[in-house]
Amino acid sequence: MKKILIALSFTLAAISAQATTVSSVRGDLSLSYNDVAVGFVGNNDVTGDIRGFNGQLSATQGTVFNIKYLGKEAGDKNFFLQSGNSIFNTNNAMVGATYQFTVGAGVLDFGFKDQTTGFTATNLGGVGSNINSIFYLLDTSTPGTFRIGFNDNGSRDTDGDDLVIEVSAVSAVPVPAALPLLATAFGAFGIARRRNKAKAA
Repeated sequence: MKKILIALSFTLAAISAQATTVSSVRGDLSLSYNDVAVGFVGNNDVTGDIRGFNGQLSATQGTVFNIKYLGKEAGDKNFFLQSGNSIFNTNNAMVGATYQFTVGAGVLDFGFKDQTTGFTATNLGGVGSNINSIFYLLDTSTPGTFRIGFNDNGSRDTDGDDLVIEVSAVSAVPVPAALPLLATAFGAFGIARRRNKAKAA
């Protein structure tokens, strides 16, 4: 019995020491990520981060997914992929360039590809997705955004700066149903007032 209790206590200690999954919601985006950071070998040369988090990004509802290219530190030509299609690469995109996509609710279909080695990492997860080469740089993210760094297969420096983007998604604010009704009422009052002025004159 004593051995069973000792084994059980070791098991519970090991479980409590494991990383937990944390969620962070910014705008229409939700990030589920491992709360144990991956320490970088050196700094991320684009953002200055010294660590990143592995996770998976989702849209909380149908929205517009905004991507802003922040830069790179890589000799390899790397591509940003949206739904499997190449959108831009590190050799022809200007820092600060922005791209927009309409997406549905759920896990976002984006990724990165190193043209030199053919190495691909995708946010979709699953076998062969190499999702652990995508780092969320939470230390430098601005409110309402997530910064994401890709680590290509060209060098093993693990600093998430071979292609860095900033993403955000905020759906358009719907016009309240009462607003057109209110505009119609003001228009009707204006017409009635003009008629009254014309009769009085």
